[in-house]
Amino acid sequence: MWLKTKEAAERLGKSERTIRIVIERALSAAKDSPYTYRYINTKGGRGGRTLEIWVNDEAAHVAQTHVIKQHTEPKKLSAKPIVRTNNFLKLTKSKQAEVLQRIELIKSYVRREKWVSYEQWSDGKILPTKSHFLRLVGLYKKGIKEQNVLELFCDKRGRPKGRLKMTTEMQEMAQRYILRRDIHPNDVGIYTLMKHAFKDALPSCDTVCRYLKRYREENKVLVAYAKDPDRARGKYRAAFGNTSEKARYKNHYWELDGTPADVITSDGKRWTIIGAIDIYSRRVVLTLEPTSSSYALARNLRAGILKLGVPENVVTDNGRDYKSNHFESVCQLLHINKEEVPPYSGWCKPHIERFFGTMMRELFRGLEGFCGHNVAERSAIQNSLSFEKKQEARKRWRSQKYTEKSFVRAMLDKNNTLGVFVPLTPKELRAYLDGWVENVYEQRKHSSIDTTPVQKYATDITPARSVEDEQTLDILLGEWEERTVGKDGIVIRRDGKEAQYTHTALIGHIGERVYVALGANMGEICVYDSEMAPICVATDASLEGISREAMRNISREMRKIESESLKLTQRADELARKLNDPTVKDIISTSAKTAMKLRKRTQAHKVEIETPDTQEVVMNGDRPLFTSDFDALVWAIENNREAEFADLISERAELYEVAKREVIYKEQAG
Repeated sequence: MWLKTKEAAERLGKSERTIRIVIERALSAAKDSPYTYRYINTKGGRGGRTLEIWVNDEAAHVAQTHVIKQHTEPKKLSAKPIVRTNNFLKLTKSKQAEVLQRIELIKSYVRREKWVSYEQWSDGKILPTKSHFLRLVGLYKKGIKEQNVLELFCDKRGRPKGRLKMTTEMQEMAQRYILRRDIHPNDVGIYTLMKHAFKDALPSCDTVCRYLKRYREENKVLVAYAKDPDRARGKYRAAFGNTSEKARYKNHYWELDGTPADVITSDGKRWTIIGAIDIYSRRVVLTLEPTSSSYALARNLRAGILKLGVPENVVTDNGRDYKSNHFESVCQLLHINKEEVPPYSGWCKPHIERFFGTMMRELFRGLEGFCGHNVAERSAIQNSLSFEKKQEARKRWRSQKYTEKSFVRAMLDKNNTLGVFVPLTPKELRAYLDGWVENVYEQRKHSSIDTTPVQKYATDITPARSVEDEQTLDILLGEWEERTVGKDGIVIRRDGKEAQYTHTALIGHIGERVYVALGANMGEICVYDSEMAPICVATDASLEGISREAMRNISREMRKIESESLKLTQRADELARKLNDPTVKDIISTSAKTAMKLRKRTQAHKVEIETPDTQEVVMNGDRPLFTSDFDALVWAIENNREAEFADLISERAELYEVAKREVIYKEQAG
């Protein structure tokens, strides 16, 4: 039957290469081949011809039997033992096992029957390429002769995984640089610092960098907490359970928080957004305030009560505004239970935090004046605006022909946006906030509640507790204090002012303890008796129309200015003592020393004056009485008498140089 060359070689006990060589030699010599063969054109593929050999089953059986009989004697191998060298013993157990397994595989190939080809022997085995394996066979035979098989088969490239050139001390220092928070060097910087400590004993920079990379990968959580704890807490902190489950109906739990708006308004400020979210329905109430304060929280709570109703529980952070007496009294009067979360625990009120993040990404990024959510974004936006500002300034300078000074002033003017964008006013920003919450956020389906916030709130049949009278609500949201009615009325000293509130209804309550509700207007207060029955609205005409919150802010700013001034004054005193700034005492002391030197010098050159009307007073008949050191030096140079004034010249070297130039000038002018 006709078989392909490979199959015929297996039947005949020959190698495929041997059969092809015999046929090619017969063709080249024009002789008869011992094999009957033919070439068949191959269909498809690359084309070409396939060689087929005619094999008789009986002839193949005889040939194979003949070959087997010729090679019944096994091949004798060298009985020399394999010596285990030091390099082999230094390897790990797994590496030693790999070496021994490779040698056993090569032994099985060497001991095979001679008539078995490499293809037949390698069938079903996982081996490298044929050329690579045959090189290993040659290496094995060489090792048998030299009795160092294991030495030749030990892989000496690199070192086992986990073993480093870096000592334990080096590794600990590298770890400390990664975890330190006072400095933040990169990998090359760490290598430079370690090089200063270990000198030439430190391995290469690549080795240190590889170790740093591997340590960061193996200790991701530790490194994350060391570099950015807040981000690591949000990424790696376990979040088992669902905080939404505690809210079983609307207004059961609210979360309150505030954040600076990531938008610069037309007044150049970043306003504060106070927010409240109903956990059950995800409905939100926002108010825009200049700063966060107890009054701002009260206004946000007022807007939330008018929109959703009175909450049973509010979850707040540990801020000063939420712990103020004002906000505490508001919660008590409205029968609201306040739950405080630990400091820096944003995950304990995740709903309002998540809402602020959504608002930043969806709303603020689409408004003019967006200043970025972090330092990197803010820097990029400022660079972009600054480039636009420079381009516009150049255009205007070319068109208006600015001078150099006016161009610099235009560039440095912070209020000059040069048409880059028109910022929003606070009123416009407040309108955008309300519109986005009511028309976008509350009208779309939320995956966590599987409906929209408005529908979730409307489908709950639990009645919402509310305060219908807004005036009563304002009184409840005010600040409460307990006072005693005196003969002059009710005196309240706070916020930098002393107010005296009077009313005819207070005459019958002199000496009694009453409750006072402090409203937004400093000019009036609401007075209640011990049983919370209203008495009157007492007033102080001198404070009528003045905002209590504004007065408190003014008082706070004044205290801040006084504190900063005191700190600057103390620092100036410390620096003056440290740098030895001169005082009047130093001036007096220096002047006294100068006068003493001059007195000694003049006394040394003093002569007796015989006649008061002489033109020139001389001493020893040839030296005048000089009025200054400069005149003395000029006279000495002109008369070649510098030796007599050696002390003065050494003391006043600079003045001596000036005197020489003066003499040269006189000679040139004369």
